[in-house]
Amino acid sequence: MLQMRKRLTALLAALLLVIGLCSTTAQAAGVTVLVNGKTLSGAQLIGGTTYVPFKSFCTAMGAYSASVSNGTGTAKSSYTVQATAGNTYVVANGRYFYTGAAAPVKQVSGTLMVPVRALARAYGAAVTWNSSTSTAKVTGGSRIASGSSTYNSADLYWLSHIISAEAKGESLEGKIAVGNVILNRVNSSRFPNTMKSVILQVDNGVYQFSPVTDGTLYYEPTRESVIAAELVLDGAVTAPNALFFFNPSKSSATWIVRNCTYVTTIGSHAFYR
Repeated sequence: MLQMRKRLTALLAALLLVIGLCSTTAQAAGVTVLVNGKTLSGAQLIGGTTYVPFKSFCTAMGAYSASVSNGTGTAKSSYTVQATAGNTYVVANGRYFYTGAAAPVKQVSGTLMVPVRALARAYGAAVTWNSSTSTAKVTGGSRIASGSSTYNSADLYWLSHIISAEAKGESLEGKIAVGNVILNRVNSSRFPNTMKSVILQVDNGVYQFSPVTDGTLYYEPTRESVIAAELVLDGAVTAPNALFFFNPSKSSATWIVRNCTYVTTIGSHAFYR
């Protein structure tokens, strides 16, 4: 009897493994990517996101060289495009394009795979999705403006400094969320209309952000904080419409809780609008 139970358990485990493998294979195979009308081989649907092989996609977009070494892909045309396994962004011509926290660059069976939308942005191309056929169409493509000409240096200075001061120990997603609050305030009629004036705003004789008061705003920002600021300036969003944030372990922020709408919590910070 005991041996029969062991055999049944083993058979059940094997069956579940086969089902899981079949499901994964079906998911990976169930997407088509067309680059300017031509089918790109090797595309996969992973966790609901369409991924493409870095080398073949970049080559299809006109790169004269594309290689992968130690988990980092580098493609060269009139500018350089890079993607590194584990990162949630693609770097192109000095600009940073967010893939989303749930869709990092991946190594899959030895191939560097990148979310198609972020990689298409690196080449100035558009992506449309047909859900009925599970087909992503990549069209167009042009040289994108450089980071130095896209990111206003003053905005980058103030945004990277406040992100570093407020969220140095947070994840990249959390750093982006702090940056979202600043940019959302700049774009809101309720607040000043520049990065600097938002960050240095005084209300009832009190600075809106404590790092201004204690001077940590002026410390050299971490490299990841600078990247987070660049991502925000290029459209990355993790706290949509948020205008306020606070650390519940350090402050009750009763006015915010009573008068604002909760958006999300990322790391140590709660975000409201």
